[in-house]
Amino acid sequence: MKKFKKILCVLIFLLLIAVQTSSIFAFTDLTENHQNYSAIKYLEEKGIIQGYEDGTVKPDKAINRAEALKVILESSNAYNAQLTTENQSNNTTFESNISTLNSQFLDLSESDWFYEYVQTAVDQNLIQGYPDKTFKPENTISLAEALKISLLAFEFSVTEKTENQQWYEPYTNFALEKNFILLQIDGLLHPEKELTRGDLFEIIYRIAYIKENNLENFDISLNWPKLEMAKLNFQLKYPNDWTLIEKTNEIIIWQKDTTNSQIYYQNLSQLSAYLKIVLIENEENLTKEKLFGDLEKIYCTNNCKQDLNTEIPNLIRTFENNDTYSQEQYLYLPNNKILILFIEFGKGSLQNQFLEEINKIIASLTYVKEGTVDSSNLDEIISKANQNIQIDGKGQETLNLFSDLIIIETDPIGVGAGVPVDYYYSKQANITLKYLRSPYDTILDIETGQTSNF
Repeated sequence: MKKFKKILCVLIFLLLIAVQTSSIFAFTDLTENHQNYSAIKYLEEKGIIQGYEDGTVKPDKAINRAEALKVILESSNAYNAQLTTENQSNNTTFESNISTLNSQFLDLSESDWFYEYVQTAVDQNLIQGYPDKTFKPENTISLAEALKISLLAFEFSVTEKTENQQWYEPYTNFALEKNFILLQIDGLLHPEKELTRGDLFEIIYRIAYIKENNLENFDISLNWPKLEMAKLNFQLKYPNDWTLIEKTNEIIIWQKDTTNSQIYYQNLSQLSAYLKIVLIENEENLTKEKLFGDLEKIYCTNNCKQDLNTEIPNLIRTFENNDTYSQEQYLYLPNNKILILFIEFGKGSLQNQFLEEINKIIASLTYVKEGTVDSSNLDEIISKANQNIQIDGKGQETLNLFSDLIIIETDPIGVGAGVPVDYYYSKQANITLKYLRSPYDTILDIETGQTSNF
């Protein structure tokens, strides 16, 4: 009986852990490549959002004013603070608040699930409602409305509206400055835009994140996807909404101008940008001094700067006109190859945003050695490893193709040759290599998964 109770306690404990750690994976309609994934994960872990009973979170569904108000207040702790204050007050004050609220919003009832949230927002001067004395809880919340309520709820100091400004401009300007929002692809803000749940979650997440970490503004590259290109000797991060074009020895990252139906990345418009990365083999084995010296003589007319003393020496050439900004960066890699970055964007209303995004892309770029296992050359490396099976003298060469190998088991007796056999597992490639040590230095076999049963 005691043994059964112990087992039962362990099962209950494990069940509690499973419930607590299931977290974001409970949302059946959310994948890691969704643009609002990190925001939703953050708010879910904080207990701000729980999703729907069917296990979905519906990030692309419109969110109404009542729902938005609840999420904003709970994420800013304004609602809990208000409840504490009310619990300390008397019933007369509470009844007075109800009476005032009912007269201010004719479309509210005390039985509404969101009634107390509206009361909190009114008491803290977060909302005023419409001129016709309504709150319109079922209306989809707009970008401007969400920004005003959020910034006030999180107690940011936003400048007062000037005589020539719209009521929302101090809030939208502040949000742009802090990177809580970005301009739309057409170069406009669209304060009237109706928000989805994911849109609102993203704004609240960015606001809460800089508050929690005492930051001046939100890093737009924080949750960008990573591109690993070992065959081109680099890795970097790039914006979620930029298009990726992969070719044999080059990569293009392109912000397409969908407003004007742009078809090709080099047909630049004022609302488009691209970064093209090309790897040059440097077959002449030029030194960095020789390379940059030749480039200076041929291409530069007081529009170049070079730095030979950094981890990756570089030369940057910049040129622009009234319509476009262009830049070429020549990076001299540790393996003596040359990585060239061709940058170009239109000088329209998105130019500052493009410049910040491209600078963030370049800042994230790091050198990757040949042979590193990544998404760009994984199939090629596995194919090469399979070609080396049962070939003496190719063992270590094959093992060196993988950067993450660990020994999961060693057979000291081996296969009758009196030489130990090691089983190496690569998590990235998800394969196990059976290796016969020197003097044979041979890959005996390769199996999928982590196993020594072969």
